[in-house]
Amino acid sequence: GYKAGGPIQSCVNLCLALNKMYDIYVLTLDTDHGEILPYTNIIANKWQHQKALGVSVYYAQKTSTSFKQLGAIIKEVNADYLCLNLLFSPKFVLYPLWLKFSNVIDCRVIISPRGAFYDSAISLKWWLKKPVLLMMKLMGIQGKTIFHATNKREEQAILQYFPDSQIRIADNLPNCLQHPLANLNKTAGSLDCIFIARIVPIKNLLFLLELLPQISATIKLSIVGPIEDENYWEACKKQIALLPK
Repeated sequence: GYKAGGPIQSCVNLCLALNKMYDIYVLTLDTDHGEILPYTNIIANKWQHQKALGVSVYYAQKTSTSFKQLGAIIKEVNADYLCLNLLFSPKFVLYPLWLKFSNVIDCRVIISPRGAFYDSAISLKWWLKKPVLLMMKLMGIQGKTIFHATNKREEQAILQYFPDSQIRIADNLPNCLQHPLANLNKTAGSLDCIFIARIVPIKNLLFLLELLPQISATIKLSIVGPIEDENYWEACKKQIALLPK
């Protein structure tokens, strides 16, 4: 999958970096973010070894996967570490945390919130997220888990909600399979940019577009990404229409 953006690539790079030292099992869905149809080149509900990544992957069927099934898979692997990505996924974060809280599993749990604690992220659907954070606090997850922050700013964001938590800072790993870096020729007074992200408010594309009229240079901006918020994209298009050619 790739449509959920950076966190997926972070997981891929983590697997590539650690697969010689650890047996890694990846539990995920058989359908990419925002899609209805599952991937065409996988077998669902079965562990498969992915040679390219050096890990085992279980693609759970999005249309039928139950909490009971996920719990059975997690217990079957009997991992030393359970690494959870993002924060508010009912099946892939909240339920595993409940298994840890109720002593069904005994492994160490690491939560990688991937920016979910930032004010800009919390402000989206805050009426759902803040009660969940309160529930986590009442469960005492700060004493049962380790938070993975990618920088000091994210560490401070986590501490706002869980001041007594254990936090380890580790930057996102680069892709170790990259082609050699090739420098481009830069022309003075011109800038060629590409914006690659999901089209949603948290990515701040509209803010970038509002800044462009203040810059006296020749700028080419390419925008690449799936439109997940139609109203936000309409606002972006209105701002684009105001820009000089």
